[in-house]
Amino acid sequence: MRIRYIGMDKRTRITEANRVKFMSDGWKSGDKKYEVDESIRGPVAVVHTDRGKSGGKRLVIPLPGNFDIEGAKVHLLENGWLDLSALPVAIENLY
Repeated sequence: MRIRYIGMDKRTRITEANRVKFMSDGWKSGDKKYEVDESIRGPVAVVHTDRGKSGGKRLVIPLPGNFDIEGAKVHLLENGWLDLSALPVAIENLY
């Protein structure tokens, strides 16, 4: 699947994603500690990208309250791509 987003350097990227996790109720106590950022409240998407031999990137994208998470899931599954470029990336790090 492909994801379009704007990176921390304000450049638009289109990348292959391994996983996309939507959390409509935000962080919970059972979430992986390396993903959690207490400064982010509310719905969030975590995208894991593939970068070949050099590893991948983890993108944490806060979602507005009116974001249609179910619609995004359906679009991603049916079409194989999702445009998240309208949403600011809060965290972008290598893993």
